[in-house]
Amino acid sequence: MQNLRKGRFSYPGNYYFVTTIVQGKEKIFQKEECANIVIDAIRWMEKEGRVENIVAIVMPEHLHWVFVLKKGILDSRMKTLKGFTARKINQILGRNGKLW
Repeated sequence: MQNLRKGRFSYPGNYYFVTTIVQGKEKIFQKEECANIVIDAIRWMEKEGRVENIVAIVMPEHLHWVFVLKKGILDSRMKTLKGFTARKINQILGRNGKLW
């Protein structure tokens, strides 16, 4: 995983395309409530001025997201999104552990 990050730079004002996959490719986003948690988190990050959302596509077991980084670094934005959504979705599904 660390090798994937070598040479990666984060610059406010740049566009980023990210894909993140649920552990084991579990199709949790077929549940509308789970998909909405991801969408709401992205909207919140935009409202807070952290990103400018271009497009987010929530698929059954993964997320494609294009955005402009407004402030902070890419790693921090992804940790915020993944951490928050994992906690909320795990609550809904009545489980613990990694989601992404």
